[in-house]
This record gives sequence, C-alpha cells and structure tokens, in this order.
Amino acid sequence: MVALLLMTAMLALDRIPRGNRPANAPPSDPAAAEPEEFLPLAEGNRWRYRCTTIDRRTGSKKLQKVEETVVRQDGESFRIVQEIDGRQADSRLFTRTSDGVTVLEYESARSPVLFLASGDLEPGLAWDIAPNRRARVEALEPLTVGSQEIDALKIRLERYYGREETDEPAWLPDGHFWVARGIGVVRRDSSSAKRPRVTEGRVSSSGGPDLQIDTLLELESYELATGDAR
Repeated sequence: MVALLLMTAMLALDRIPRGNRPANAPPSDPAAAEPEEFLPLAEGNRWRYRCTTIDRRTGSKKLQKVEETVVRQDGESFRIVQEIDGRQADSRLFTRTSDGVTVLEYESARSPVLFLASGDLEPGLAWDIAPNRRARVEALEPLTVGSQEIDALKIRLERYYGREETDEPAWLPDGHFWVARGIGVVRRDSSSAKRPRVTEGRVSSSGGPDLQIDTLLELESYELATGDAR
C-alpha cells in the first residue's frame, strides 16, 4: 500500500507563498508545465515522507518513515528506490516518453503504467494508466509541506469493475495522489476497501466512493539535485 501509484508517483521551483510572487516567478498555471516537471527525475533527488497506516479492524495506527531516492538507470530511465524505516521496500523504473512519464516496472504490473500523461495537467484531464485503471485530475489544492505553502494537483485513481466483479459495471475510486510542480509527489492515500457491489447505479456499504483511508503518505522534506531543498 505504501508504494501506491499512484500511481503512485512525481522548472523552476515555485516555493513562494501565494500573493507574494515576484514578476519573474514561473507561471502558477499548472497547465504551463510538462508532466515530468511534477516528478523531477534527476539522480540524487530525495523525498522523505511520514506514513500513517490505520488498521480499520482495530483502529490502531502505525507510523513509519519513508524515503524515496532517484538513481539513474540508463539514458532517460531513472529508478526510484523506496526505503521504509531504513530498509529497501520497493523499486520502480520510470522513463519519459511522448505519452508522458511512464513506470516500466511497478510491483506486479505486467505492462507499463502511465503515471502522468502528456497534455495540459488541469482539472478534468483523464487518462488510462493501465488496463482497467485510469487517473483524473480533480483540482488544484493548497497544501503545506513543513512551513511551505504550495499548490498541488489532486489526482484521483479509478478502477473499472466489470460484470464478473459487480452486478453493474462501474469506474470506482482507488485512491489519490497529489503532485506539486518542481517538487514531486507531496501526498498519497490508498485504501484496502473490500470489493464493491454495484446494483442499479448504487454502491453497497462494503466499498465504493467513500474510501476509508488505510495508508497516508505526507511529504516532510525533500532535496533536489538542483540544490532546492526544504
């Protein structure tokens, strides 16, 4: 769950609080940036997160420290290595293509996952990330990382449930992630909700749109190869 996509996944750094931008600041419109500018892939980039996992059966919480570091693979490919409490837990291979930022290796995925699509990254944009999976930009939201106020794109992940899984085919939520221009992934959430049942357009209480968050990753600090850090 910690290694969620969503997507889990990621210009000049805009670190100036809104309302105090100098004339030469980069444009605030996220559509002006390329997809890879929301996931800076440069060797040595490092992000540190606080991970909160909630056991819905007992209500207990578990806190962990998560660190993700970019290591160059070859050419335009970069590997993001994830450590949890100092131990390697995951490794994902990213590359840049004409379609956007793509994950070539991710957990049990058998085909590439399109993490961020090319095009204007603005509310309403949707793309297929993998078979029966898609992402949709919901909004530009203000978030706080440490003492820094930033604007981040909230991206909703959805999964398609067919007739063999539900009474009625439907696209249902499968978590969210937030990306900030020039920083990367600043927040991720995921749920291990039971498989939903859809009947006559309604989702049963066993799962569905109102996800109960099981895992939440929140960015605490970062260091970029450009020298930017917080």
